[in-house]
Amino acid sequence: EILDELMEHEMKIVNLGSTGGLVAMRRGIPDIAGIHLGDNLESARKYGLKNCVLVKGYLREQGIISSSEISSFEEILERGLRIVNRNPGSGTRILLERLIEEEAVKRGVDAEEIRRNMRGYDVVVKTHSSLAYYISTGRADAGIGLRYVAEQYGLFFTPISSEEYDFLIQKDRLEEPAVQEFLEVLRSREFSESLPAGIKTYEKTGEIIEIE
Repeated sequence: EILDELMEHEMKIVNLGSTGGLVAMRRGIPDIAGIHLGDNLESARKYGLKNCVLVKGYLREQGIISSSEISSFEEILERGLRIVNRNPGSGTRILLERLIEEEAVKRGVDAEEIRRNMRGYDVVVKTHSSLAYYISTGRADAGIGLRYVAEQYGLFFTPISSEEYDFLIQKDRLEEPAVQEFLEVLRSREFSESLPAGIKTYEKTGEIIEIE
């Protein structure tokens, strides 16, 4: 949204989640797609996106957003807190599934058992803001999301990981004026200084990588 605000060209933003973005890029539909799936380059390779380049974006802090102080993901399970989940295929949902798998190994149980017992696991929203709103209005106790969204809604935040949020761009649209402006803004000091808490640019921001 900050990138959009700083650009003269108008952007149409559609929330598909990281996996949805990969599928859409493979079909050649959008010009640009955001992605945060851990190893973003490897994810792009798995989807065979040789028609795209990967542009390094920024670092984001993901963690537990909650209405009361929580020390760990394990505490959510121990206290039987209600969660609100993200849509399947989103990078944040994949992070939650990883936490569930890790907890299942620690407890020596099947991950599906943890999913069944998690209150609110099947309650799904499409954006970080929707997740925080759900918690702020008392419909859930916790969920996985971004630090700055937790701060916007006056909620607690427990950090879990710092992730790389990158962009895929169609090669045949790389020289289009709107795409060039996007890259200029991404690399600009103005953009870096406009970022909220828990998000920052770094030395790789704006770097273009071929997908082979």
